[in-house]
Amino acid sequence: GINQKVIDQYILSQVVKLAECHPLLEVL
Repeated sequence: GINQKVIDQYILSQVVKLAECHPLLEVL
């Protein structure tokens, strides 16, 4: 199956990108 750790890292990277575009999300 797909490595859950890889999925978590991908999701985290997307969250970081969103946070960089939308500073208000940094509080989350």
